[in-house]
Amino acid sequence: MAATRVAAIYDSLVVHRDSLDNYYDTLAVHLDTLQALRDSINNNYDTLVVHRTDINSLYDSINLVHDSTLWETVGSDVVLKTPKDVDLGDYTLDTKRLLQSNNGFSIFIGENAGLNDDLSNNINTFVGFSSGLANTSGVFNTYIGGVSGTSLTIGNNNTCVGFNSGGITVTGNNNTHVGAETDASSTTASNEIALGANVTGNGDSTATIGGIDFKEVYFGQNGEAALYGGSITLNGGYVIKSTTATITASTTQTQGQQPLTTDINEISTVGNANDAVTLMTAVAGLEIFIINNGSNTLQIFPASSDDLGAGVNSSTTLAAGSNVTFVSYNTTNWEIK
Repeated sequence: MAATRVAAIYDSLVVHRDSLDNYYDTLAVHLDTLQALRDSINNNYDTLVVHRTDINSLYDSINLVHDSTLWETVGSDVVLKTPKDVDLGDYTLDTKRLLQSNNGFSIFIGENAGLNDDLSNNINTFVGFSSGLANTSGVFNTYIGGVSGTSLTIGNNNTCVGFNSGGITVTGNNNTHVGAETDASSTTASNEIALGANVTGNGDSTATIGGIDFKEVYFGQNGEAALYGGSITLNGGYVIKSTTATITASTTQTQGQQPLTTDINEISTVGNANDAVTLMTAVAGLEIFIINNGSNTLQIFPASSDDLGAGVNSSTTLAAGSNVTFVSYNTTNWEIK
């Protein structure tokens, strides 16, 4: 009987032991799960720390940018104000202008522009990469374009517009060089004008328009503006005067009919004796050449109130096959040359 009870107790203990082993295994699994959960929480914590750092940086940036002098609320929006009196060191930005101070009333825009200017009251304007690079004390100069006026050091009143314009001028004054690669005739050139790409000036107190391939110069939109000056020297060229051919004389035969408009006028048709043409208004120094290739005598009238030598508003005649040159010596009178 006692042996049977001992055996039963033993069997019960074995069962409990097996049950405890199962609980142990279950606890081990839960422990592993808790360890994994802890690792996950640690990872999430590290991620939150990183995000917190990012958020703090963003917050600092917002605080840095936000300034009541720059931003304003419009409705539900926060917008940038129109800049006014924003302090940028030696620059002040207001609603319409960029104001630069401590620079001798000069303006320098572009890398190395005016780099060596002594910043005294020179009142220079240098715009473009290295524009006015070498200038130290030159005054009233305007250089616009990359590497424009880079050699000039102490010259005054010079204007250079275009890439590398005014290249070699060092101490010259009162020069105007307009066009890419325009250049002075010397480092000391003064009162020199050079206009057009790749044009080099021709010395002090000269003006050069156009480079070696330049063909024509028009004064006025249609080339009709007057040109005033002293003597004209032609370098192997010609004076080409305006010409009109095959003109038909007017059969009305009164003053004002068939007005002549050019320097040389060929009248090819004179159908009747005394068919007429009319000169332009006299201008001192004007010279007009008339050819009568018609078959009859041509009648020539002056412009209203002018005199061809026969009296105010009176006509003169030109025989068929002849020609005549009229020269005006003031604003009303003509003489036959």
